[in-house]
Amino acid sequence: MTDFTWQDEQIAALEPLAPLLSIDSDDAARTARAALAELPTPHNAEQAVVLGTLRQLISQALERWQAAPESPAEGAAAQEPADHALAFLQVLMQQHQLKAVDLRELIGSKTLLSLIFSGQRRLTRDHITRLSQYFRVSPALFFPPLPLAAVSVKAPEQPTNLSAAGLWLELRMYLDTHLLDRKNGSKTRNMDLVCDYFGFSVSPWEDLQTLADKYKFNSRERSRQIMQMAFRDFADAGDLPLARQAASLLEIAGAITMQDFTRVLAGHGLLDQPVQARGLLIYLRELGLCQDFGVYVKDMVPLRKSMASDDPPIWLIDKQWLHKHRQMLHDLYTLPGLIGLACLDDFFVTHELDDTQQNLAWLMLENMSDFWSVQEAGETWFAIEGRTNRVINDLGKIFAVLEQCKPARLAHCIHNGLSNRTRKQRRPSPELIEEFLKTSMHTEFDGRFIRFNGELAELNPIEQDTVAWLRKRNYTGYPELKEHLLGLGYSKPNTDKAITKSPLVYVDKSRGRSHYRYSWVGG
Repeated sequence: MTDFTWQDEQIAALEPLAPLLSIDSDDAARTARAALAELPTPHNAEQAVVLGTLRQLISQALERWQAAPESPAEGAAAQEPADHALAFLQVLMQQHQLKAVDLRELIGSKTLLSLIFSGQRRLTRDHITRLSQYFRVSPALFFPPLPLAAVSVKAPEQPTNLSAAGLWLELRMYLDTHLLDRKNGSKTRNMDLVCDYFGFSVSPWEDLQTLADKYKFNSRERSRQIMQMAFRDFADAGDLPLARQAASLLEIAGAITMQDFTRVLAGHGLLDQPVQARGLLIYLRELGLCQDFGVYVKDMVPLRKSMASDDPPIWLIDKQWLHKHRQMLHDLYTLPGLIGLACLDDFFVTHELDDTQQNLAWLMLENMSDFWSVQEAGETWFAIEGRTNRVINDLGKIFAVLEQCKPARLAHCIHNGLSNRTRKQRRPSPELIEEFLKTSMHTEFDGRFIRFNGELAELNPIEQDTVAWLRKRNYTGYPELKEHLLGLGYSKPNTDKAITKSPLVYVDKSRGRSHYRYSWVGG
């Protein structure tokens, strides 16, 4: 595999890459495809032009090889597939020393595998999603990069505030071609203003008024006039292939964080450093691309100017998905509140989410500061600690009557209390609850005892009487405790609940069902 490294003093020296530009065998074609996928991210405008030229030359060499007829010597040997997704998959398989049959669980039956690898069927979007997760690569790499438009090898003058190559360079050169060069220097200013407005700036939010202040105009109307004259009057997506490629990558994703989208763009040589999400989306929409996408933050709230300076996790999402995802988020946030810790895998099955939607849900949760999760037996259990939570509520009751407790005993009592739930959801195991108690933002664990730093709760009368009676004894049987509470005037249903479904009562079941022993949580 070719190892690409930048040599600043010989940036234009492409001789070592000559074998990639003249492909005469299947092995050479595979090496060229792998090299194409590994091209590095440019760090300035000159490198962007050199890399773009190299990408174009390699792509053309591959196209020539794919279009060439089989030589007589090859006989009936299989041709290198023209399908980019399949070609990239074969590179990954070669790197990981896998055979087609090894991918059966990811793709499907042997028959389907045979059809795909023979070129009679293509990989679907679901296949690509599963394969990208398995190989830990971006799904976008399974789609062919558009060849760069022919550009001069001489790069335009590099501005002092260069924040992106690729898209930025394409836009800059496009403006340079269409705008008149005036003696007062307004051309450069107008190019800077357009690029700032479209997110190629350090500012988190560039609107017309911000630009008017920045360039010392009398009003935002002047900013609008320049945008109209310097871009909108002649802009055509057909002349900007990199913008079209960025749009196609976004539409493939459907919903993606700006951080991840930046990585995808960088992997295709379209960006050097992140641009602002709002400006980039406006750029694509001004060109008639990605019209159904919006920019959102936590809980799928549209990004506003007041939020931009806080640098929140930002999402680019197709609006057609939005309603479903908002409902999904509501259910996702509500579920652990009802049962303390919820199983994410159960949620996915219940809501019939496909792989892409599952990835989106997981990414949304991961970007929450109060998200807690743990793995058990291959399943993910989670809690959202900043919201109402049954475990936290029970801790408020328990620590109203004690200062500290051993983790295992405390977890057992919490597990007992969760049996009194109103929905048919699986309870987390005592071991899961113990792990949560040791690491929660609401508790402190010193290696021996758990302490609670949340709000204490008030016990109801039957809970007070149950704790008071149990604290006087090491343990008791069910009949004695039940008789005591009934004698105080409590009903049988309330008595059963206070004994068998309370986080304040520890139940020792080691002697068998007919010999359970009961003691208070701090015993």
